[in-house]
Amino acid sequence: MGARNGANALNRLVDSDIDARNPRTAGRHIPKGILKKWEPLFLFIIYSFTKRFTWLCHFVLGAAVGGAPMGGWLAIKGELIFPDIIVPFIFWGIVALWVAGFDIIYGTLDYEFDIQNDIHSVPARFGIENALKISALCHFTTVALLYLIPVFYPMGWAYYTAVTIVAGMLIYEHKIVSPTNLTNVKIASYNVNELVGIVVLIGVLVDVIVV
Repeated sequence: MGARNGANALNRLVDSDIDARNPRTAGRHIPKGILKKWEPLFLFIIYSFTKRFTWLCHFVLGAAVGGAPMGGWLAIKGELIFPDIIVPFIFWGIVALWVAGFDIIYGTLDYEFDIQNDIHSVPARFGIENALKISALCHFTTVALLYLIPVFYPMGWAYYTAVTIVAGMLIYEHKIVSPTNLTNVKIASYNVNELVGIVVLIGVLVDVIVV
């Protein structure tokens, strides 16, 4: 699915000039001018270069991935109208800070290499101890934003249970990593976070479909 969708997206980008001349495809977003060529690619391409000049690279990655729920919202709603516009930005913030948080943890493994090779990262800029604190702050805000969603869309016990479980998972993630012990960094930054999205999804589905 990823390869197919990626190929289709690239085809729309590369063939935009041809599409503009073809009556069948002239109404597509790029030929019609609704979407500029640089807009579908900017965040996804620039992330790979940001570590060469800014420690904010983790947050650029988070911002790029955060586009997924934002895109999902737009695909279903088709528009951004106040006050509904607040919700997709909350979704975006949740994912952006969650991803940035665990990417910072992962970045601690390259602390010495990054300093020696002038690679920019939060650990290289602020040190491992402060980097882990910044990561924890990102994840604290992630959970706070998850609890904020029901203010706009009332949710039931399943959602609150899922978010509480996620909070526990993120706390565990930070408990098993410390400045003096980075042995469990891969478990914290990968294994635990592989389950976070699934837990939230199950909670939402149970609330919306079952409850």
